Amino acid sequence: MTRSPYFSSPVLNYSTSPYPADEVEAIKTEKEKERRESSNLNSTVEEGLIDPLYVSTHEQVADILTKAVAKKVVEFAVPLLGLE
Repeated sequence: MTRSPYFSSPVLNYSTSPYPADEVEAIKTEKEKERRESSNLNSTVEEGLIDPLYVSTHEQVADILTKAVAKKVVEFAVPLLGLE
């Protein structure tokens, strides 16, 4: 550790990863995969194969499947999802 001339606390050196090499490689691989998937999605949108639409927060019917919502929201969303 070195001392900063501007701060009284030591400056940490992060040039070496605190994680084992295999974990670092797994993180890099996952980030690369996410970047490729994002690139594929962008090109699919640009080609016009899909047309993503904006859906406001109040119209997100899938919310009833992922979080606690008011009864009013459930009553609105259930028919739209084809549930009974």
